[in-house]
Parts: sequence; C-alpha cells; structure tokens
Amino acid sequence: MRQVDAPHQHLVVCIPERVLLSAASGDGTSSADLGWLHEKAFRDAFLSQLCLTIWDEARHGNPLGPMFGDCAHLALAAGLMRGAGRRGKTKRETRKLHDRELKRIQEYLDERLDQAISLRDVAGVVGLSQQSFARALKETSGLSPHQYLITRRLDTARRLLLDPARSVAEIAATVGFSDQAHMTATFSRQLGYTPGHWRKERLS
Repeated sequence: MRQVDAPHQHLVVCIPERVLLSAASGDGTSSADLGWLHEKAFRDAFLSQLCLTIWDEARHGNPLGPMFGDCAHLALAAGLMRGAGRRGKTKRETRKLHDRELKRIQEYLDERLDQAISLRDVAGVVGLSQQSFARALKETSGLSPHQYLITRRLDTARRLLLDPARSVAEIAATVGFSDQAHMTATFSRQLGYTPGHWRKERLS
C-alpha cells in the first residue's frame, strides 16, 4: 500500500454502467464483464490527461459547456473498455452521416449557439445514441461533437466580426463562449489570430 505523507488533491470520476456498456456495444460485453475495473490499479496516459482536463474544466466553472462533459464521459468509458481489451473484438463499421443529417445538425447547432447544448440533444436530432452519433460524426467530419460545435461557433464568430458595429464581447456571448477571454483564447488557438487582429486584417 502506498503511503500519502504530503498535502494532495484527488479527482473522483463516476461513470454510469450504462455509459460503459454503450461504449462496448456491439462486442458482446455485458455488465458481468466489468468486474476487472475493481481488480487492480492501472495507469493510462490518455485517461490521465483526460482526467486532468476535466479537473481543469471544473476548476474554471465549466466554460466549455455540457457538450465537452458529455464527450469526455464517452471518451473515458471508451478508454476503459479499450484498456480491458473489450474494444476491437470484432471490427465494427461506422457509418457516415448523410448530407441531410449533417445539415440538420448544423441548423440545430447554429440556432442554439448561445445556449448550453448537450450531446444527447444533438444526437437525438438524427435519432442516434450518443455513442453512435459521436462515431458517425467523427467518421464524417473528422471531429468530435465538441470540436464540431466549437468549429460552428468560430465560423459564426468570423462572420459576425465583419460587422464593425459588434463588439468582440457581444459576439462571444452570441456564439456561446463563456466570455470574451474564452473566445479570444479559442480563436487564437484554432486560427492563429486574436479576434481583433483577424477583424483588423479583414476590414482594413
């Protein structure tokens, strides 16, 4: 047993059994197969980093919104199943979203960019489970649902930045970022410019 003899913090993440089983759907895994989770401790670099990201997100008041939480939930479940060798027993084909389905998703997101959007609600637009939708969207666009939502927000933000009458803070609120600083950080990370710099170059 390892002794802890210094101040420390720990993160407890609870994943419902139904989420684990959803992550393992299609390979014959049942609730009886999940006992290995309690057998011994293990390390996984991907899961560790994901948990640190969740920790950081929670410390800052969840600025990325419920979509990030939903996707993180599924990623944790999928990582645990992969670590147990449950994934990949049989090769599962992942279908792509049809053009009309992708258009419905885009319209749904664009109409609600300033709202808290959950993965469950978006998946329901095309009648898929959260796990199936996440896989189909990744296969279609190369992006996770959260990444796809951020892309839609940035696309709309760029369009609105072409209107000099709108402030960056107003645009950030309109497209669903928690504040101007959040949009600026995301804009800079994804596009290599701050919103102000991008606007200045386009309007000069």
